[in-house]
Amino acid sequence: MSIFKMFRQNKQSSDPTGDAGQEIQKGMAAWQAKEYRKAIKCFDRALTLDSNRPDALSNKGLCHAECNEIQVAISCYHKCLEINPQWGLGWYNLGNSLEKQNDCDKAIEAFSKAVNATDGIDDHFRVRALTNKGLLEYKAKRYEAAIKTLRGAVKKDPNLTLAKALLGMSLMVSGGDPEEVKTLVNAIHDGEYQGLWHVGPDGVTTVAILHNGEPMGAVWKIKPNGNS
Repeated sequence: MSIFKMFRQNKQSSDPTGDAGQEIQKGMAAWQAKEYRKAIKCFDRALTLDSNRPDALSNKGLCHAECNEIQVAISCYHKCLEINPQWGLGWYNLGNSLEKQNDCDKAIEAFSKAVNATDGIDDHFRVRALTNKGLLEYKAKRYEAAIKTLRGAVKKDPNLTLAKALLGMSLMVSGGDPEEVKTLVNAIHDGEYQGLWHVGPDGVTTVAILHNGEPMGAVWKIKPNGNS
């Protein structure tokens, strides 16, 4: 996923004619050049000029996260959301940082709030938030919740391969409908992910989701009588 696209999303809420907006744009340019410390200074200057900029705080948090300063990043996101509780990218970025800290429940909650936010996020990142939420639910073995979440992601973006792959895995593990799994598996084919649906000479069907040629999770075996 393009982190720089997040910066462009925040840019839509920046005032390019104001001093704070100009500092935010300078920070975005520094980010693109991977000069994260320089970018942080730009966002700090923007906040000195206008302390009520959720976009500056969200972007600053991303820079700290890139520097592996996760707790500082989380603090930035919380401040961002104090200013504007509906700033979607603040919730999305917070979810990603909480996931890095293995705080699954709080990360799931943050991604849910990103999906429902009314400001500072577009549909691209709403779908990403749904997918990340579904991944965490899958890892936590909350398969029914994951299936519901990931079906929502696939409905919003039928071309998002990761969401389809995770949905297929969740259905396989929970003993879902083989025909639904087959439809999903056959639709997964890009350079990174590949669906495998192979009927052997003994009539046993092997089903798997491959990531760079390796199974992402369980390999499903369906016998000719339909049992798995």
